Amino acid sequence: MADWPNTLINGITALGGVGLGAWLTGRREASIRANETHKRSVYLAIVVSQALERFASAAADVANDEGRYDEQELRRPQVHTPHFETAAFDVDWQAVPADLADALLSLPLRIDEANERIAAVDEHDYDPPDFDAYFDTRRRLYAELGLEALRAARTLREQAGLPQRVDREWDVEEALVRAQVESEQRRQAQAQQPPMPLPVSALAASNDQATPATTQPAVPVKSLGTE
Repeated sequence: MADWPNTLINGITALGGVGLGAWLTGRREASIRANETHKRSVYLAIVVSQALERFASAAADVANDEGRYDEQELRRPQVHTPHFETAAFDVDWQAVPADLADALLSLPLRIDEANERIAAVDEHDYDPPDFDAYFDTRRRLYAELGLEALRAARTLREQAGLPQRVDREWDVEEALVRAQVESEQRRQAQAQQPPMPLPVSALAASNDQATPATTQPAVPVKSLGTE
């Protein structure tokens, strides 16, 4: 019984060693997981940021597309609208912050919404041969989408510790901003223009519909035998 203090000390030491070993093991495993997550986030940033930059460049082409007149003297677009499909990427979206992943994964939806708005303008504001409303809407929305894609690409690369890419031949952001400003200026100028007067024929038809038909006053009928 005289050795019980040593036994107690040895037991505590053993338990402490086990606890320290478990803590070190957990810390090492957490470090490994963090390192793997970082590797996945870097890979995602490389792959997705390059796709975003390609989309932004194609969106800049659309945003600066003035169109061309065909054989029938109708203005037609020269550039096809780009696509961005997140399902094509073999990456771990959980490796990036939730808000950024949400912004990236919802980009295809916003592209579809923009195309629907452009189609609606083409259908309801049919104004041949120039189709100004169609082209202005198309240029403005794709300038916005392109700038959004550029911002997301830069955020991805920044969070992954990657250097920002610079295109020395063409400043995509400048082209997108310029198209956005020009589109907004045209829209404001059109809003300040007075409404176009109705053609004379349409005005006459409108007056015919609005003016009630006149009737002759009734003539009193004298009774027979009276003056």
